[in-house]
Amino acid sequence: MNMDHSMMMDHMDHATMINNEEQFIAEMIPHHQEAVDSSIALLQANPNPELTVLLNLIVDGQSKEIAMMQ
Repeated sequence: MNMDHSMMMDHMDHATMINNEEQFIAEMIPHHQEAVDSSIALLQANPNPELTVLLNLIVDGQSKEIAMMQ
């Protein structure tokens, strides 16, 4: 995998922010919550049936992972 310099620096900056497991989990919860919130917003916009299936899977899966992390 080839990453350009800016992508590698972004990854390194983020990696240095995460210095232990608790901090990693704390940063992942809002990331997962954003996926849940975005999926719910799209579901409310009445998307096509195929997208509805995917969005429901995202909401269910990410919600379960948030609960585990909490």
